[in-house]
Amino acid sequence: MSLSLGTTYGVLFKGSIVVYGLYGVTCAQVIRYYNTYRNDSPVVKWLVGVTWLVGTFQLCLISHVLWYYLVSKCNGDPDGYNYANWSLIGETIPSV
Repeated sequence: MSLSLGTTYGVLFKGSIVVYGLYGVTCAQVIRYYNTYRNDSPVVKWLVGVTWLVGTFQLCLISHVLWYYLVSKCNGDPDGYNYANWSLIGETIPSV
């Protein structure tokens, strides 16, 4: 079975577009929450903020993974995909 880098890059690119779009929806929901529910308890507000920060951190790690594998290090070299980047390993922590 041969690895087609064109189709692999396409899937990564399309997936990242969906992720960035959903992140925009999340940001809009967080802003709307803080504007609408001003009288919620500080614990709930803190929980919403921490959840948003974890999502933002995860998106930064995903962006770094995409940059590392598609542009910076591998740049079309199939042997570069044999090694796990630190951000790919670290991205599993906020995912869990």
